[in-house]
Amino acid sequence: MIWYKYIIAIIAITVSLYFAVTNTSGILYGDALGYYSYLPASVIYHKLDRVDDLSDDPNIPTEIASGISRFKESYSTNEKGHPIIQYSYGLSAMLSPGFLSVYLWDRIQGRSSNGFEQRYQNAIVFLNVLYLLLGLFFCYRSLSVYYPKVSALGATLIGLLGTNLLWFGFIQHGMAHVPQFMLISAVFYLSTKLRLKWSDSTVLVIALLMGLITIIRPVDIIFGIIPITFILEGLNKGFDYRTQLLHRIVIKLPIAILLFILPIIPQLLYWKMMTGSYIYDSYSNYHFHWTEPHILDGLLGAKNGWFMYTPVMLIALVGLFCKSVPKRIKIIVLIILPIHIYVTYAWYNYNYINGFGSRPMIHVYPLMLFGIVSILSQHNTIVRWVNLSLILITSLISLNFTYKQLSGKLYSDESTWAFNKSTFYKNNISYHELFYLNSDWDQNALSKNTDCKNIEIIAADNISDTPIIFDSIKQMNYLSFDSKSKYPTGSIVHTLSQTEIEKYNVLKSSLLMRFPEHQFMSHHHHKLVIEVLRDGKQILWESISINDKIAKKDIETAEIEIRRTYIDTWDTVDYFLPLNNLESGDQVKVYLWNPAMMQADFSSMSISLCQ
Repeated sequence: MIWYKYIIAIIAITVSLYFAVTNTSGILYGDALGYYSYLPASVIYHKLDRVDDLSDDPNIPTEIASGISRFKESYSTNEKGHPIIQYSYGLSAMLSPGFLSVYLWDRIQGRSSNGFEQRYQNAIVFLNVLYLLLGLFFCYRSLSVYYPKVSALGATLIGLLGTNLLWFGFIQHGMAHVPQFMLISAVFYLSTKLRLKWSDSTVLVIALLMGLITIIRPVDIIFGIIPITFILEGLNKGFDYRTQLLHRIVIKLPIAILLFILPIIPQLLYWKMMTGSYIYDSYSNYHFHWTEPHILDGLLGAKNGWFMYTPVMLIALVGLFCKSVPKRIKIIVLIILPIHIYVTYAWYNYNYINGFGSRPMIHVYPLMLFGIVSILSQHNTIVRWVNLSLILITSLISLNFTYKQLSGKLYSDESTWAFNKSTFYKNNISYHELFYLNSDWDQNALSKNTDCKNIEIIAADNISDTPIIFDSIKQMNYLSFDSKSKYPTGSIVHTLSQTEIEKYNVLKSSLLMRFPEHQFMSHHHHKLVIEVLRDGKQILWESISINDKIAKKDIETAEIEIRRTYIDTWDTVDYFLPLNNLESGDQVKVYLWNPAMMQADFSSMSISLCQ
């Protein structure tokens, strides 16, 4: 057993080092940058109370400095105008071993650093992969207490390869979910040891781990139900055992409480330093919608729905009710899972952007794997093979989604049912399928109505108070609107006549534009908006992203990536709308919307009717 543990440890460290050394991508953006910023701000710059000042360091990579400079926009600020880091420091504590190792090595070599260099980011990758493997190991050990080792190993591998744990373990680093998964897995494993044999040291370690779990994500304190359930079960083992157990609990309870609070104290001190109060709501700009949770959208929606991108968990959910699942595990699941789902999807951003699938649900995987292992352990051969086939199919679906997201053919946080349905069996996407990210209409079919009559147009020449620029290559005029323009071109309005309704089948709106820079996020994209009013009331409103469609009309499907923007390229984007649901007198309004106030070049916009 000793050699067995050593071999596993060596493999885990080797795999983690491989991913760390081979990583060349930047991982410090969005949430990851916020979580991590505690470390360089406090250890290197000694400016934890002025973290926004870090963006002034010219040695910090531009994109990271830009992200830090946006802290003031995204986070609350104190009386001195400095941002209060929205995220708790808990993940920084988990990443500190890697950070401090690189920092000390830099000091030994006499090398200066800012804490954001690639070697620091690679240390994050190393720890993230190591925490993933540790979490899987603890899951395996917990499962093998109740089930055959082969079944436990199979369920553990499904937990990795058939879920979004694979994405956050090996692809998107720096988020809190993998370390949290490891901590919860460790608490579960240690709690199973309490069932077999009481240990004061085990209880104290669990208390410390629960403190870390809570400070990383306070709502995850509900996982404290796991050790409580196992401890309470021990009270049923007889009078002598119960008496001894109660005696040990009373003695160790004060120490356990102190160990639980210990990881939380630095956060209280940070809030005190920044706000004058030990307790502070750093998410004051964001809220839970307790009376309107988006549970169905969170579970089944195309935008990061849990079961949409990790369908094997539907099978796991069924498996949790098998007879082979121990009663104590069922009790834990029946308490934790509904609460966790409710809290997760009551959050305002229930689809949890910046990631693949429903990332907070990763925290319950140590429990959900009991549903997988129970199905793998069925005694009936036919039933077992049918279940195994379903598990493999759903796991492959998740793997395929993962591959498409990795190759830029999918972004699960902005996808739609229509897009997923159209591209389900494909690894590449067509130009027309990009429109399914904005609309349910089949653009490929509607675009075949090629006999079109132009009825309304607005060109750069017609827009007053805007300097006109002449493109000598394209031989046309255009205007370049700045970042202050939200609706920079005005609108085209056309009232449909009865003759037009009878003669034409499709309305086509067109826009000729180009972009000087890449726009990564879809909510920053420029939009072509189509609005229909009937008797003054809006009956239709659709917005079509322009940036992700420029110059993709004639390229190979294998080359199309959703978020790629072709810059300095003029192109016309057409959007087709069927007229069968419209009536004479309906007013069609088409205009350009610039929600993120980004610069772009505009030449013309038009409405046509096609048959």
